Amino acid sequence: MEKVQAAFAQVALHSLPDNNQLSAINGRIVQIHALKVDDLQFPELGTFAPLLNERKHQITVTLKAGTLTFSNQGQTLWTLTPTTVDLFWQRRAPASGVFVGGKNTLDPVFHSILHLVAASADFYLRIPGAKAAHYLLGHPNGLPLRDVLNIKQISYHESEIELTKAINAFGYSKLIANTELAFFDDEQTISL
Repeated sequence: MEKVQAAFAQVALHSLPDNNQLSAINGRIVQIHALKVDDLQFPELGTFAPLLNERKHQITVTLKAGTLTFSNQGQTLWTLTPTTVDLFWQRRAPASGVFVGGKNTLDPVFHSILHLVAASADFYLRIPGAKAAHYLLGHPNGLPLRDVLNIKQISYHESEIELTKAINAFGYSKLIANTELAFFDDEQTISL
């Protein structure tokens, strides 16, 4: 994760290259629509699901037995079996009208980040909400996970809003202190 700060200084990608061009996304962040694992979907889309599912570029990642399958609107693009997956949270400033768990919030919110490393790949997945990262810690489904921030010390909550409150109560700055992610404490990075 030596180049994590450079990756987060770039605009996230919302589409994927062909499997034979994976190097095009190395060192970048890929924003995904949803992560599916154990018949669950993160984030839970609730009443907005029909509207959000109509988006043209909608990358969905499905985890099964240590392999991630990347698809766009139901069409499989490629698969990846990572050798290492660093797991952490990225804090985001609340924007006007941001809803967490169906409720408006003025507190910082979080994304789950998976840093995927494989023989020909080294990139980051950004998943809206904190639940995906925390859920994967208890249900790795074959992924070789590293809990970079020791987020398991924060109790898992079924509600995204309650988990967000628990992270904010614990203190995100405390979580990232003395880690390679300490640069996230800079107020400028909160809007990335």
